[in-house]
Amino acid sequence: MAMANFEQNVPAEHKQRWNKTNYYAKWIAINFKTTRFGIPAILFLVVTLIGWVSPSISFIQAIIFALVLTGLYVGIYFRIIPAEDENGQPNVALPLILGERLPHILNPGPFLSMPGMGFILYQASVINLDLKIEGVRTRLNSIVPTNIDNGLAAMAHALRSDNVGIPESGGEVDVDVSLTIEVKTDDPWALIGLDQAGDLDGAKDIFRDAVAEDIRQVGRHLTWLELEFATDLVSAKLVRDLTDKKGLGDDNILDNPTEEKIREYLTQAQKNGFPDAKGLSLKVRRANITKVTAMGKLATAAEQAAVEKLKRAGLIENAKALGDAVKELRGGLKRGHGMSDREIIDRIQVDEDGSRVSKTITQIDIGDPEKVGGAIAAALAAFAGRNK
Repeated sequence: MAMANFEQNVPAEHKQRWNKTNYYAKWIAINFKTTRFGIPAILFLVVTLIGWVSPSISFIQAIIFALVLTGLYVGIYFRIIPAEDENGQPNVALPLILGERLPHILNPGPFLSMPGMGFILYQASVINLDLKIEGVRTRLNSIVPTNIDNGLAAMAHALRSDNVGIPESGGEVDVDVSLTIEVKTDDPWALIGLDQAGDLDGAKDIFRDAVAEDIRQVGRHLTWLELEFATDLVSAKLVRDLTDKKGLGDDNILDNPTEEKIREYLTQAQKNGFPDAKGLSLKVRRANITKVTAMGKLATAAEQAAVEKLKRAGLIENAKALGDAVKELRGGLKRGHGMSDREIIDRIQVDEDGSRVSKTITQIDIGDPEKVGGAIAAALAAFAGRNK
């Protein structure tokens, strides 16, 4: 009866392992406290009874002898579960009986073992993993709907879409992911699941593979520019896919997301940790995309496209023309009539191909236009549009 009641509470993902457990280990698991404390109690009673019926020793002598034997037993099997490991991380333990891990948490402190029983320690540690997913192929043509005003909602719609087909490659990117996981030490079955994964090192490999697979699937749904734009949304998707916590309340985080919802979801994960979806006794606190880097021909094409866009806006040509004009005007000034660069710029108007540089420019730092890719952001900040 006790066996049947216990087995009803075995999680479905662990039933196969439990069914393979030998009967002795099962019996110890079900009667964990009774067995450990029952053995010395039975030892004391048996020795006392033998002394009571034996004519050679008195009842008092039998009790003393029984106490000595019981004390010897307790001394042999008395254990201390250490509170911390050598790195200061708090410990818990799982008992072992004949090599089988039993579903009982042993907290730090004194513990009475028994013949054939040991324990294995687990540290409630927080682990940071920096992952680089290389060569992620992104799609060339966007499937993000244009009839949705909310940009995040449109991206989420694309991520949820089942109609991705066989996307034409839009180039490769490297994606950097910062992952934070924590060993969950309040669930004995989850710790047993961690054992099935090959303990912590095996669990790390499982998470690495899961993150890599998820990111590569994202590349089937988004172009590289969309992936770069939606890093927070994709980070939330990673947390959702790695854990049992799919969103705020009963909502899925990919259903009608907003910046506020995504921020709250990721904050809750970082603060409390969400149980992983693989039964590995881990909590996921963070799975943030920290960087998306265009690689190879995609990087070259992206830079050239950005430079051409600046050229079409008249920014690069105007920048060079304005720089030349500053030099010319400065060279023409007489001694004693010096002017600052700001004063010179304020007096210059540059018209080229119908475009005109704004007179609010305060700094010029443009080199070779073919190498301007790294300075695009600075150029856009300096040349904040043109007057029409």
